[in-house]
Amino acid sequence: MVGYRMGVTNFDIAILAPALEKGMHFAWQVDRGYGSSKGERRSMMEHTVEYLGRILVVDDSNTIRRSAEFFLKQGGHDVFLAEDGIDALSKVYEHLPDLIFCDISMPRLDGYQTCAIIKSNSRFASVPVVMLSSKDDVVDRARGRIVGAQDYLTKPFTKNQILNAVQQYGVPFQGVA
Repeated sequence: MVGYRMGVTNFDIAILAPALEKGMHFAWQVDRGYGSSKGERRSMMEHTVEYLGRILVVDDSNTIRRSAEFFLKQGGHDVFLAEDGIDALSKVYEHLPDLIFCDISMPRLDGYQTCAIIKSNSRFASVPVVMLSSKDDVVDRARGRIVGAQDYLTKPFTKNQILNAVQQYGVPFQGVA
């Protein structure tokens, strides 16, 4: 998060326009305080540039995709959805996510294959992948680690579980109660 105190002008907005195009979020807050020893009241504007992460959710279940999307958007994130591994690969190239949640059991290309392909590309190898599964099995967790997944989240997950995973992997995050 970048912040500074300033009076906002059209020139300032023009400078910030490219950041808007890249999906950065802007929060404007008014800070009223006392400026001089004479008690003059000054109004200053604080401009905060707050980048929140792009997250890809890959699951063949519409219910799981929409639940994750709802929770993640409450955290202030840009969320992209894919319904299988093939769809996920095109979304990874298109949106360059900061974090990927990927179901294990999917048609066409399963989660293990999807994760392995993503991790084999040097451009995306550093993107954290969290595997999603309805089974809490040690073998599934180990297989996920072998293909490069950083973590494993059991479905159904809560809002706190998914937002904690986002925060754990360093994705910029807007705290929400």
